[in-house]
Amino acid sequence: MAPPNERYAQYGQGQGTFERTRSKLADAAHGTEELVRDNPAASALVTFGVGFGLGFLLTTLLLPSRQRSWYDSYVPEGMSARQMRSSIRDTVSQILPDALSRYL
Repeated sequence: MAPPNERYAQYGQGQGTFERTRSKLADAAHGTEELVRDNPAASALVTFGVGFGLGFLLTTLLLPSRQRSWYDSYVPEGMSARQMRSSIRDTVSQILPDALSRYL
């Protein structure tokens, strides 16, 4: 088996690969700094949007599933809040006179 340096050289990338990569990254960083310096408001808005989106995504993925509320558990499907109030009112109006007559 060839030594590591020879194996690395066989792919056509000499010892200058690290330096080339570092200079490309430095150029990209300087270009980004110039872009932010030239467009501060747009950069702030983009940063806020990306942060908000990532936060929303992580919150959605990490929160446990939503538990059913009392309303979802006990009110029949298709019954509106108005129908439920009417049903409760009718039931109470039927029971209340009998209950009051016991104590009078």
